[in-house]
Amino acid sequence: MNWRTHSHPESGKRAQALINRQFADRADIVLAIFWRRLGSPTGKASSGTVEEIERARRRGKKVMVYFSQRPGIEKEPPDSREQARMERFKRTFGRNALYGTYGSVQEFQTAVRKDLALVMREVVETARKKR
Repeated sequence: MNWRTHSHPESGKRAQALINRQFADRADIVLAIFWRRLGSPTGKASSGTVEEIERARRRGKKVMVYFSQRPGIEKEPPDSREQARMERFKRTFGRNALYGTYGSVQEFQTAVRKDLALVMREVVETARKKR
């Protein structure tokens, strides 16, 4: 799911809190993909995606994070401040997690297919044990 397609206009709370309530907190598995930007700060986390990851982890949900190593096609050089934010998050996240990296779309597709199969096997086994 993506906030652009799975949320609707609403007021009364900060934007990320609305996104969290409308769909992010309903997820059983979070798959986050980072490339050039970490995203916009939310007031509670360094980006909306980071806030969603942290909330899912606290709820004991499966969280799969991937970092692209693909070169950019932009005409302008990458923003060094944004790259530094990304590297800080990657270092911090990596202290208590395994994450994936990929260098091409094909590598990403292969990795996600394999990893989702492994995660789904764990989810099914956990559900069976609860019965």
